[in-house]
Amino acid sequence: MNNKEFNKRITKLTTAMQNVKKNLKEKVNQAIITNEISNSFWSKLKSGTKQDYINAQVIFNQWIKGTLPVIYEETIKTELEKINNLFLVGGRKYRYNFQQFVGNELFQNSLEGIMDDAIASFFVGAESGEKTLMKFYALTKQVLLEEEMVNKAVAEGFAESGAITASTKKLQKELLEKSLNGQFIAVVGKDGINRLYDIKKYSELVARTKYINASSTAIVNTAITAGSDLVQVSSHNTTCKVCAPYEGKIYSLSGKNKDFPKSGLLPPYHPKCKHSITVVFEEALQLNKTYDDYSDFSKGKIKTHPTRKSFIPLSDRELN
Repeated sequence: MNNKEFNKRITKLTTAMQNVKKNLKEKVNQAIITNEISNSFWSKLKSGTKQDYINAQVIFNQWIKGTLPVIYEETIKTELEKINNLFLVGGRKYRYNFQQFVGNELFQNSLEGIMDDAIASFFVGAESGEKTLMKFYALTKQVLLEEEMVNKAVAEGFAESGAITASTKKLQKELLEKSLNGQFIAVVGKDGINRLYDIKKYSELVARTKYINASSTAIVNTAITAGSDLVQVSSHNTTCKVCAPYEGKIYSLSGKNKDFPKSGLLPPYHPKCKHSITVVFEEALQLNKTYDDYSDFSKGKIKTHPTRKSFIPLSDRELN
């Protein structure tokens, strides 16, 4: 699946999520402007919100099940074509058949695992969003009840105006500000930073990240099945300090090849990461007389990329 086709699918996903976001925002606005304290009003608002999040989960699940298998299988086909066209020592070519790959248990289990992981990731975010709104509704209703009680007490001369606690008002204000921005989902990244997303942007974030994850898993499984222990990370001279150290390097999947570092972490390195991997064969590196250079480069002994003249050493980049 090329980027153009994938972006079309992303647009369909985010358009559907935009409707969910609109519905949620309408309910939040109802809570903001209402003076209603009846249980029936708030129960209806809560049940409607729960249904919105259920609808979002259904939309995302259907998108994942219709998209990730396509990405996974097309990645395998593309990588097999590269492998089959790769001349090795003696002019021999690989002749792998796509069906012998996707039909085995390793590939099927991995695909199911990728989809389950994507669905679970979205669910966790959606659940946090739902809890935020339920907390906001409960607090808003409580404030309205307290205001009514205070107003009644003031009218009867038993209390002075402004008796509602400042802490309650402050908490409501913080939740209100989040709600007005539509950022109901809090996610802690690998860098430990807590970030807020609206449901539309969060669905795109998960979808794009799992797209790279599906591609990487497909490549790893292809390498294993094809008898290779090496994969190489793509390079585009990124300025991202998270991924830059991995660019262009070759890693040993099992760690048995001591000439290359073990692949502890493969793309995606962070949400929306653009890096990918490809299968590498020892014979090809030896044939091209780049084996030793790639080994030194991957271990950090040299800064110059063995084959890419446009590669900018990390020390010369402004990383952020």
